[in-house]
Amino acid sequence: MDALIVAQLQTWFPNDAVISEENPNSVGLWLQELTRYWFIDPIDGTSDFVHNREHYAVMLGLLENEKPTMGWVYAPESDILFYGGTALGNIFTCDRGGAPSPAP
Repeated sequence: MDALIVAQLQTWFPNDAVISEENPNSVGLWLQELTRYWFIDPIDGTSDFVHNREHYAVMLGLLENEKPTMGWVYAPESDILFYGGTALGNIFTCDRGGAPSPAP
């Protein structure tokens, strides 16, 4: 999962740094003076994932000009995406095929 997310982000945003919890070497990218950094936790809740429990998620965040601007949390077992950002003003949720709505 990590390799897929990293590869896609690098394809879409080749000038951005992509830092992953699963790749300790990627932390060195933090030392580069870039304006955009992507942070990935491909399986937050590893223990739940390993034990076939539903409480795990894929997490992704974007830092622009030293400020957090967007974040996404996807819960695969319930097929729900939570996302929000400074430009959105709220946290939203969306399930497969549904329209986005403010999170409770």
